[in-house]
Amino acid sequence: MKKFASCLPSSVDSRVRAMAWATLVVQIFIVVTGGAVRLTASGLGCPEWPTCDGSSIVNTPEMGIHGVIEFANRLLTFVLVIVAIVAFLSVWRIRKVRRDLFWLTLLIGLGIPAQAVIGGI
Repeated sequence: MKKFASCLPSSVDSRVRAMAWATLVVQIFIVVTGGAVRLTASGLGCPEWPTCDGSSIVNTPEMGIHGVIEFANRLLTFVLVIVAIVAFLSVWRIRKVRRDLFWLTLLIGLGIPAQAVIGGI
């Protein structure tokens, strides 16, 4: 575990900045795809939430393009989670010096389940 921690940034460097940008891009992208779901009424592509057909989260061909749009938005959530975890880890070693970045990345990660619930509503 110590070897892993030693690989993490010890200051705000290009890796931390890259993760900040990646977080921003993915957050914007999920808002845009969520808007596409809403504008195309594709939330109805998967008639049940969080599953698509009552037993699986995967859309079926019968759901057509709406199912694809809805499922793509759901898959993007996993990308969002991965980026949030990596962003959090990128500030782990500097958490005592840059508490602001630590709390921001923590809140971003904790906000993802809230986004999923809001999207499901």
